[in-house]
Amino acid sequence: MLSLLLITALVASPEQPCVAILPPTTDQADAASLGWAFADALTARLLAHSKFDRGTGQRQYPLSVFGWRESRSALREAGFDAKTLLSARRAERVASFLGADALWVGMFAQKSDSIELIWQLKGVRAGQERKLSIDKERLALGVEQVFRAVIADLGLDDGAVPDHALPVQPYEVERAYGEGLAVLAEQSMDPRAQVLLSPALLESAHAALARATTLSPQFASAWAWQSISSAMLGRTAAADQELARAMQDLGYTPTTTLAVYYSFWRSDRATDALAALQASINTHQGFMLGRGYLGQAMLRANHPHEALTAFTAYLALAPGNPWAVIKHSEALARIGQHEQAISELKTLLGKLGSSPLLQGALVARYTDALRLKDARATAEAGLKQFPFDPELLARLAQIDLEQDNLPAAQQHAESAVANLAKSANHEFAGFAQLMLGHVLARLGRRDEAVGALRMADRLGVDVYERTVLLRDTHLKAFFEDPRCPIRSEGVPLPPEQP
Repeated sequence: MLSLLLITALVASPEQPCVAILPPTTDQADAASLGWAFADALTARLLAHSKFDRGTGQRQYPLSVFGWRESRSALREAGFDAKTLLSARRAERVASFLGADALWVGMFAQKSDSIELIWQLKGVRAGQERKLSIDKERLALGVEQVFRAVIADLGLDDGAVPDHALPVQPYEVERAYGEGLAVLAEQSMDPRAQVLLSPALLESAHAALARATTLSPQFASAWAWQSISSAMLGRTAAADQELARAMQDLGYTPTTTLAVYYSFWRSDRATDALAALQASINTHQGFMLGRGYLGQAMLRANHPHEALTAFTAYLALAPGNPWAVIKHSEALARIGQHEQAISELKTLLGKLGSSPLLQGALVARYTDALRLKDARATAEAGLKQFPFDPELLARLAQIDLEQDNLPAAQQHAESAVANLAKSANHEFAGFAQLMLGHVLARLGRRDEAVGALRMADRLGVDVYERTVLLRDTHLKAFFEDPRCPIRSEGVPLPPEQP
């Protein structure tokens, strides 16, 4: 169990501003990869921004940052095209999906020897539209100029420590790096998530990143992402070597921490993975992606009090972030605060309107509270809007099981699994397979049940989610089957209900 004292120490001041970064867009397909490289560099530069506190004699990192991964996800949730420059109203909606104070957006055109960038920091009064011409061979210098303007707009330029400038990389290196990032942007960084990209696409990402590190062996961030792509391909030894190369030059930064976390977790080194996250967030308190992974890990390990503290800290920096509210409500439910958990989600639905993610979360919280009538009504209403959503279908299968309606449970569980490929909610894939295995076990189809549960185990199922299966007293004989992977994980059977 992670220390509650340590997690409490990760609660940062709610006064520090929060900024989100979207990759700048272009109409030139052959130059698009530069937008990813630019966004990644700007994210890293903002996360490194620090001040010296004369009172404590320590550095402070006074800015919270959502990088291009989280911002692109919010853009999709808001239903907007990533290729167009956002209006002020649309930018405000995207920022609301993150809980960010400001959103950086831009568009660019590549000339023979320059990059012509138009950008704006939306959400602050000083954030007027700006134009910048950047030497094509010195993209990092343009990032530095934008960085300084952004922190000035946010009022954070006074007393900054001026020693975090990014190394300049040649144009071909930045383009190759961006090509790799553009591919990996489509794959969830959740180590539990099923790898959705084809091996060929992952190979193309690895090849692009390898090209960047070959041309620039000191490019530590490219080594870190190369390590992540190797881990996605199942090449553990290569991932470790590439990660060591990244750490040699950078040490622990938010970028290298992602690679450490991802590689260690996929190698069953969860303790080491979480220790890396903790260390990074202790320094870079505004590392929102790392904060999210840490809170999620608490829920997976069924440490709800620690998860609640982690997501409370997250929401102090990014108020109203829908994903964090969902996770906060889940932690509340796990400590028995069911009505408060439900109330939080209903308030969020009132603000943002219906979405499969929010509807599914509300069904889950009603089910936790044993308000099965409300859970079913919410699931059925959600499926009228989102008829193929796998989480809603799987939650409905869970309700059917609770009410011993096996034919309906089978239909809904099979539909949930069949529709997984249509959903962006990769984190949920394991639970859908768990529900299918549960139904098949109840039907006495043991071989098929074992297959589904093995898939659930591979995709990842939280300790808490396992109890949905394990508390079913109809399955005592099934749990004794040594092939049952859920039982073999050592999760104890709950006591029989009177």
